Amino acid sequence: MPVRPHTTLEVVLAQYWSSLGVCKGALSVTFHGLSVSPSPIRLALDDPTSTRIDVRCEMGDAMLEVSGKLTHKEAYLRPSSAKIAPLPPTSRDALPKGRHAMQIVLSYVLEVGAKVSKAKIGFPALNGKLYDSPFGSQLYMVFDEHKRCIATGDAWPDPVSLDKGKYTVRLHVRHHKASVLEGLKTLVMVFKTPLPKAIAVTAYSTYTNAALKASKFTRKRLYSKQSTCLYLSAGSVPSGTPPGSVLVGSIKVGKDEDGAKDVVEHHIMAVVPPKPPAAPKAKAQGGGADAKKKKTTPKTAAAAGGAKE
Repeated sequence: MPVRPHTTLEVVLAQYWSSLGVCKGALSVTFHGLSVSPSPIRLALDDPTSTRIDVRCEMGDAMLEVSGKLTHKEAYLRPSSAKIAPLPPTSRDALPKGRHAMQIVLSYVLEVGAKVSKAKIGFPALNGKLYDSPFGSQLYMVFDEHKRCIATGDAWPDPVSLDKGKYTVRLHVRHHKASVLEGLKTLVMVFKTPLPKAIAVTAYSTYTNAALKASKFTRKRLYSKQSTCLYLSAGSVPSGTPPGSVLVGSIKVGKDEDGAKDVVEHHIMAVVPPKPPAAPKAKAQGGGADAKKKKTTPKTAAAAGGAKE
């Protein structure tokens, strides 16, 4: 099981519900594993530089192996419109003491350039919370260009498949105070899509090897309290990925040995850099047919005739 450092761990041994009678048992706990910093890890794309990570073996010993890849692209959108209004004063939406529930409807314009499958529409500020959320609800609907509702979701969005086209996403959030909903007028929506091909992440043992793209890191055994550093480099960006796009994925550090799960998975991300400037076109040289002819005027023609006389 994963263990958080600098916190108290409670281990409980209980009898299974279908086991009757008294039984005796013994329990032993062994700590092992690797820690990685920094986390999350931010990579550089299409760049000779690399990202350094530090790996430490906290207890016992472990075999260090590294494998990772960038698998998804994230696009961040602001709402094109935001409307706050009271809900109808029905028994369903009525609150104690004559108060009325308020709602905000946020609209987002989503353009899909090519058909995507297993895409996710999310709102990081709201997702993953239900009973502990200060808001009454969070529901969204996806409409196509013909105003047909083709997908819905809540605090735990499911993957959706979208064809090429223009879509409208409407998010409904409820609260009893309009002033609270005012703070959601610029709420960010994240549209996460899988990459056509995953971008491999390569590890190197030294900065020089990473800069020269030579002698990749394979494996190394770390003993208790031993640390090492690695340099990570990502492959090329897929064609057609606009600058500023955020690519995300994961990296696994460690190896399972003798039943001990020493693999640690960490979140990685990278921002697509601007495209390099285009190379300047070569100028034509020589006085052949491609060379530009000098422009003659009446004055230059007369001067040329006087020179002949």
